[in-house]
Amino acid sequence: MITFQWLIVRVVALFISLTILIDIEMFVVMLSFLIIHISIGLKAIIHDYIHFQKIKLMLLILLRVSAIEISRSFRTFYIIIKNT
Repeated sequence: MITFQWLIVRVVALFISLTILIDIEMFVVMLSFLIIHISIGLKAIIHDYIHFQKIKLMLLILLRVSAIEISRSFRTFYIIIKNT
């Protein structure tokens, strides 16, 4: 069964594998696709293997917050590298 998440995971994996690190912008693009790929995979694992709704909700919230924080740290890293 092909779902939207299945398609997104494959497309993101394709972009990750085809990205060649030429400069820092491509590195940032690759890292953002990597974060999306990891978060979709972890969401699928949480939905499949966690059966308690409260724990599942807390893990999904934690996953979203951690993805946002990782993205912010990559953005900060990019700004620091770009300005030097």
